Amino acid sequence: MSFRTFLCLLSTALLSIGCIGGGGSGSDDGGSDGSSQQSSNEARNAEESTPQVSENAGVYSAVATVEEEPESDSIVVSLDDLSITQAKLNVGDPAPPLLVQDWVLGEAMNGFEPGKVHVVEMWATWCEPCRESMPHLSELQQDLGDEVTIIGVTSEDAETVQKFLNEKPEGEEKTWRESIGYRLALDDQEKMKTAWSQDSGHPGFPTTYIVGKEGRLEWIGHPDDIEEPLLEVVSGLWDRDRIVATARYEKVLEALDAKVEELARTGDWDTASAYIKAAEQEFGRTDSLVQLKLALRVYKANGAPGKRPTASSVVQSMATLKVGDPAPPIAIDQWATGEPIESLQQGKIYVVEFWATWCPPCRAGMPHISELQTQYGDEVTFIGVTREDRPTVDEFLASKQEGAKTWRDVVKYRLAIDQSDETSMAYMRAARQSGIPCAFLVGREGKVEWIGHPARIEFPLQQVVAGKWDRDTKY
Repeated sequence: MSFRTFLCLLSTALLSIGCIGGGGSGSDDGGSDGSSQQSSNEARNAEESTPQVSENAGVYSAVATVEEEPESDSIVVSLDDLSITQAKLNVGDPAPPLLVQDWVLGEAMNGFEPGKVHVVEMWATWCEPCRESMPHLSELQQDLGDEVTIIGVTSEDAETVQKFLNEKPEGEEKTWRESIGYRLALDDQEKMKTAWSQDSGHPGFPTTYIVGKEGRLEWIGHPDDIEEPLLEVVSGLWDRDRIVATARYEKVLEALDAKVEELARTGDWDTASAYIKAAEQEFGRTDSLVQLKLALRVYKANGAPGKRPTASSVVQSMATLKVGDPAPPIAIDQWATGEPIESLQQGKIYVVEFWATWCPPCRAGMPHISELQTQYGDEVTFIGVTREDRPTVDEFLASKQEGAKTWRDVVKYRLAIDQSDETSMAYMRAARQSGIPCAFLVGREGKVEWIGHPARIEFPLQQVVAGKWDRDTKY
């Protein structure tokens, strides 16, 4: 069990019996990267406050304070001893070379021009999110002009790309060739796919890389999120060191979580505490480290001989949900569209997506999910789950998308209503996902294969269907 997740579940249990004052955990707020934002804020500005936990019947003082037991200084550890996974290519590293077989759109280049900002986007013609991002990238190229050079790179052959460029986007008069306002190039025998996508741990499409004026990677992410960092890189306001520090903090925190759990299982409390202390010395007393320390105290108290069960007993029966775990059952109150299903069946693939009618990114992704449902047919079952009531959902479905069709006509997959919050708790809360839309990909073995924004599901879904998916893939 992840210790920070342990604390999250503990807080939920304490709230349910009135043991913790204040508000509950985060709710669906339309964001898709709340945990990363929290880590960024923590790495930049460590919090000095301790969670306020009050005692109650059956809740012992180990829960109430982090600082109750003195820490031993006799054990010295190093964070370098943690099993920290590191990609070959990271922000701050020199950008790999531009290895292009041919240029299919725009003026040819021999390489990155020193002193200039470049954007490399890895994409494919079959990738719907790639196509959806093309107008945005074209606008950025036009707005920034000579200050930035945007290059789209695909590993497909020339014939496939030329055929795509001669097609017209749905409902448009211009072809893709006429619409795209930046350079497109063919990868040289997948050399860029290896050096950029695989080595950075971002094998999915689309992924964009900002290369700064010094020729170093400044940012890696989805093209929909590129505008703010790109403008800061161009203006010279970008703080690369903060991004690098945040990335290290997140990786250390992940490895520390696993190490503390490993040590706690053997009862080596002092060494576990020493690792947390070492992290505090480097990063400060962040919220997550305070939570990890508190979780360790509670875990120790609950497992000590002669102790009566505390509130932590409540959460021991609650499963932590992560990739590789069995998918929780779905408990649906009503089905707004599609044929109802009773449960997730072994041998079948499911995508459970959490959304809301008021969420613009959720609505924007519905046509894409509908296309995937049509593409995969009976191989994959898509289920959109909302916590809203039936009248709200029905009103939304009867309203019109931009154009003549209603949302009921647009949506080609099942929509479910979870007013009881059972399914949302089992998936979103247990997986510590606070932002929507958020999708859970469930494989044929009934296990969670991937968790993330539905705009990025195409690659893992393709791999799961083909039986080639590696759960350890960082995507």
